[in-house]
Amino acid sequence: MVILSIFNTVEFYVILAVVAAAIVAAASIPASKGEAKLHLLPCILDSGDAAIPAGLHFRCRDDGSVDVVRTGLQGVGPAGAVSMSVKVIGFDISIEERVTHSDTSHGEFHEACFNMDFLAPEWYHIKFNSEDTGQLCACTLHVRPGLKMSKNML
Repeated sequence: MVILSIFNTVEFYVILAVVAAAIVAAASIPASKGEAKLHLLPCILDSGDAAIPAGLHFRCRDDGSVDVVRTGLQGVGPAGAVSMSVKVIGFDISIEERVTHSDTSHGEFHEACFNMDFLAPEWYHIKFNSEDTGQLCACTLHVRPGLKMSKNML
């Protein structure tokens, strides 16, 4: 009887509440995302169609790589360039577009294509930002052969 009397004390329930709070706190700690990997990707410029709105078009290849076509470029001539800075942290991808404008009197490019060959067949959260135009795009991409997806910029 004396041993069971501990269940009737305030101290027992205070200790029980502290242990429960510690378990909840330990369970709510987020898992580590892993290290950040930075990839600088050059783009292949194409004249494309000027009427197509700004957007991203994804195509997953059979070899596991992903082709990304950026449409709606403005002010990029033959001497211009477009590159992408791709930061991968776990399954989160942040893409920053870098544009070098040039004279468009000898032609203008409206599309840029680049290839991401470093992704595993997983679900990725992608955030694309074009500081030059102030446009952005966010989407979820499941890397699997044959998948095609398009997303317009805001």
